[in-house]
Amino acid sequence: MFEKAGIELPFKTLEDVYDAALKLKKSSPDSVPMSVQAKAGEGITSLKTTMAAAGVPFDGAKPDLQSPAAQYVLDWYKRFQAEGLLPEEAISWGEAEARGAFIRGQAGFILDGLNTAADFGEVPGFDYDKKWATTLMPTDTGSGTTGARISSARSWAITTGTEHPYEASLLLRYIADSKNLVDSVLEGAVPPRNTEALEDPRLNKFMPFFTDDLKTAFKESEPVPAALNAGEVEDVLEQLFGEIVTGTDLSAKQLADKYQPKLDSVK
Repeated sequence: MFEKAGIELPFKTLEDVYDAALKLKKSSPDSVPMSVQAKAGEGITSLKTTMAAAGVPFDGAKPDLQSPAAQYVLDWYKRFQAEGLLPEEAISWGEAEARGAFIRGQAGFILDGLNTAADFGEVPGFDYDKKWATTLMPTDTGSGTTGARISSARSWAITTGTEHPYEASLLLRYIADSKNLVDSVLEGAVPPRNTEALEDPRLNKFMPFFTDDLKTAFKESEPVPAALNAGEVEDVLEQLFGEIVTGTDLSAKQLADKYQPKLDSVK
């Protein structure tokens, strides 16, 4: 689909992503240029990732919807919806539906995680570098704001009052061993933030789509904006994203005026 539309990678700005989606829709009218999920309870990864990439300020897990970067992102998704560049059924799509559209070749591209890409690689006939490939999310809107790439770190901890701190530390040492970290990836875990493990030949063979550019970005990425109230914040953002993907006459500013108070009320 990308070759047919004459799209060149990598994307330099988020506006390049939008322009590419327009080209996909023009060259493949029956396609879904960008696959997203907006089903309540399924998470809001795409919106948070895009906000971080655009440079939206976060207070813990709460984004500042009134910021110029957030206004850009809200308008960006509104333009995607208005031009028919998102799935018509996005409000009822969870992870399975969004990823299924990509695997079927119905969707041009999808914003997703590295551990899911491993699942893509196991689909018969959906061969990496022939049917699909990976590229970096740009961190420049093209409209004056820049941000960062984010990733979810998997962590372990010892509880404060444990009666067996030494034995617990032995377990943590076992988990943190680079060989065991790679073994966990081969069983479906996310890649570790461990340089030695990331260079393991087994990882390169299992995840050929985890290119050097992606590895560099992964090592330099920032943590996903989080806090103890992240679940409640995500509920509000799901409502916001759901309104956008179903179509709304509200402007980006009006959406921010509607939903920022809801975010602010979350303690």
